[in-house]
Amino acid sequence: MEEKLVEWTLVSNQKYLEDVLGRRIKKKLARQFALDSGKLDLLYEEWDGKIVVIELKLSIRTPNDWNSVINQLSSYLKEIREMYPHCTVEGVILTALENSREPTDSIARDLEEHGISAKSYSIDHIEELYSKTIERLIRNSGFEFKPPTSIGVASLYYIKRLVGAFENSDILELDEIMSWMADSNFGHAESRINNLYLLAKSFDLMNKEDKKYVLTDRGKKFRDAVNGPIRMQNLSGEQKRILLESLLERVDTPVKSLIFWFLRFVSITGGEWVPRSSTQLSDEECRFINLLMGLELNPTSARDMLYWASKFCEELELVRRVEEKQEYDKVVLTSLGSRVHTFLENLLLLKREMIQIPIEAY
Repeated sequence: MEEKLVEWTLVSNQKYLEDVLGRRIKKKLARQFALDSGKLDLLYEEWDGKIVVIELKLSIRTPNDWNSVINQLSSYLKEIREMYPHCTVEGVILTALENSREPTDSIARDLEEHGISAKSYSIDHIEELYSKTIERLIRNSGFEFKPPTSIGVASLYYIKRLVGAFENSDILELDEIMSWMADSNFGHAESRINNLYLLAKSFDLMNKEDKKYVLTDRGKKFRDAVNGPIRMQNLSGEQKRILLESLLERVDTPVKSLIFWFLRFVSITGGEWVPRSSTQLSDEECRFINLLMGLELNPTSARDMLYWASKFCEELELVRRVEEKQEYDKVVLTSLGSRVHTFLENLLLLKREMIQIPIEAY
């Protein structure tokens, strides 16, 4: 089991974390917190006011391993003590019981000298908790939206390109759209136009009637809200508002579901491991995503879906991406993103209650 999934499981199950630490936790202060000396795993405040820095490891097998972790955690403790000069700051090395050896007497003295304790967790317990946590998340989500999916379009901006063909008419045939796209150097393959149509249709902007493409009233508003040339690779504020209005009105399409599930993914994982377009997802990461979203994707498809979802959410200003020098980016919910996520979670619960109340009433 990968360290990031162990960490996620521990953070999601505070009671178990308290048991293995032998401490009473008041609140989590930080997770994957960047310091000058590196990035600490977990930072907590205890009820007695102590600050505890946790360094999580899958295995520590040799004295050299212990010394390396002690040096690493000691550097973190020095910086955290400077941040919290009036608090007692202690460190904990938390490692898997099955994969680690007890510290020698010499190592134990070094731990005590640096204000560090050594604790262990059980991989077997973590794997059991991991499965139960996923089941709990799925169960608590209530009545589900449609399964999420991506449609091979990497940006909401491309809707703007398609709708641009309707500048002088609300109804067009495929040949007219293809001709306009070719003249504008936007690419005119029928399959590509169909993907763009599906994306526009997902937000209630366009329909097909008798093989003709027809703008809806919302689509007309979107077209008329263009700010600057069509070639500008961004949506206007009014266009974003129109798309967000459609999202909140009904989550009735796979693309809208994709946005909701990505917001949930960021909320659940802390946004710590959002893949880039070139990231190679591990089988465990892919399994996590499939369990959470109820899908059966391979690692490449799962990566692409999350990457495109992150781009959609960035364009709607629901998340902010923090670039990092690794295979994953950190993504955080914006204030707007938090509100949208909370609204959609509550909508799911309301749908569940609409079904359950009549069943349970009599």
